Amino acid sequence: MARKRPGHNLILVTHNGCIDHFARQQHVPGGERESGYASALFVSVDGNGKARILGRMNEPDWQRVLASAGQ
Repeated sequence: MARKRPGHNLILVTHNGCIDHFARQQHVPGGERESGYASALFVSVDGNGKARILGRMNEPDWQRVLASAGQ
């Protein structure tokens, strides 16, 4: 989060194990943590630097988004 600038998006490409570790730090229950190949995690950071997970997209979700974007 040290490189996150206010008012700018930050895209971080990482391993799914790192995404799981971040979700654990945010106290996401085990049954709700799921990250695999081609997953995306959407995070908001408040003015105090506190992160909040907004949602996630896994590979099947990307397929649907890309298919609908082509319409």
